[in-house]
Parts: sequence; structure tokens; C-alpha cells
Amino acid sequence: MIPLILALLAVTTFLGLFLYRKFADTLHYGALIGGPKGYPLLGNALTFVNKSPPDFFLEIQKIVREAGKCFRLWLGPEMLIIVTDAKITETILSSQQFIEKSGEYDFIRPWLGEGLLTSSDRKWRRHRKIITPTFHFKILEKFVEVFDRQSNIFIDQLRQNAAGGKCFDVFPLVTLYALDVICESALGTLVNAQIHSDSDYVKAVALRVSLRLLTKMIKNKQT
Repeated sequence: MIPLILALLAVTTFLGLFLYRKFADTLHYGALIGGPKGYPLLGNALTFVNKSPPDFFLEIQKIVREAGKCFRLWLGPEMLIIVTDAKITETILSSQQFIEKSGEYDFIRPWLGEGLLTSSDRKWRRHRKIITPTFHFKILEKFVEVFDRQSNIFIDQLRQNAAGGKCFDVFPLVTLYALDVICESALGTLVNAQIHSDSDYVKAVALRVSLRLLTKMIKNKQT
């Protein structure tokens, strides 16, 4: 019995030291940043349990009002830093040093693959070098008309859905708007996804995303 207790104590001590070494810096800097109080191990996860997408964003807005423009949230052992200040965000997004992508990017990799948005390190730098000239201001000015026209259609879609005074899911509308902008500006093809959301092309895009997500789930289970 005593050897078993000693073994359990040794394993517990080892796990404690391992977790401390892994999360010590994160805990230290997380405390310096500040944020809403959470529970041990769970962090702030219980705050968002069973929250619908609208309620989730309302809860984030509430925390922003209370915690300020930069704070941390704990979702289990994962620390998220929420930044709503434009200047701080610009500094982070313009950095070419801190380009490692977080786990949240895994949700869009099945659709976008390992491109500029989702890649890191050498692959990101190589893609960035190739694509940077494409986003020169003089080139982007040519697409202002596209952005403006598709934005007007998007606003009309929002207005129609909001006319009844009830809550609605904005995600499909934003997705169709982004699809219209990308196809017309980057590919030079007008697909009218916002107006014809049931077109064969829109259905094909949705099916492709679903298949890639399903394939990834199967691979994860196999490994």
C-alpha cells in the first residue's frame, strides 16, 4: 500500500512540476495583463457554456466594458488575449516576427488550406513576399467600386432580415458577401452569391467545405 501511495505522490509531483514549467510564464504574464476572474482548470469557460452566437458576442461586449481594451480570458488551459484597441491591433498584425497561428485557425484550414492566412514561418514569409505587391494601394483602388457595390447589396440583405425585428444569424450573410467580394476582385468573376444564395456555385463551395471538414475529422479519429 505504501509503495502505491509513494508512486502516486511521485506521479502527482511530476505532473505538477511539468504543468508549472509549461504554464508558469503564461500565468505570470496573464496576471500582468488582467481580466475577469475564472475557476481553477476551467478558467472562464463556464461563462460561455450554452451561449448562442448572439449571446456569446454580447458577453464579450460586457467583458470589454468591464475589463478594458486589452485583457485575457482562460478557456481551460488556453489563454486568449482579447484586443479591441486599433493601435495595439495594428502593431500585432503588422509584426513579421510573431506569425505563429493559434489553434483557432484550424477551423478555417479545411476550407482555405495552408495559404498566407493560415501558414507560419518560412511558408508564410514566402507567400507574403509573393502576394505583397498585389495589395499595393494603387491596385486596391481599382477594387473600391467592387467593395462599394457588394457592400450595398450586403446592407440591403441585412435590412431585409432585420425588418421583422427578430434576431437572425448574420454568419451566412457575411459568408456570401465575402464570397462575392473575393470572386469579383481576386478572380474577376461575378457570382452574385448574395442574391442567388441557392446557386450551384454557392452550393458547391458549401459542399467542398463540408467534405474537407469531414475528411479532417476522420483523419483525426484515425490518428
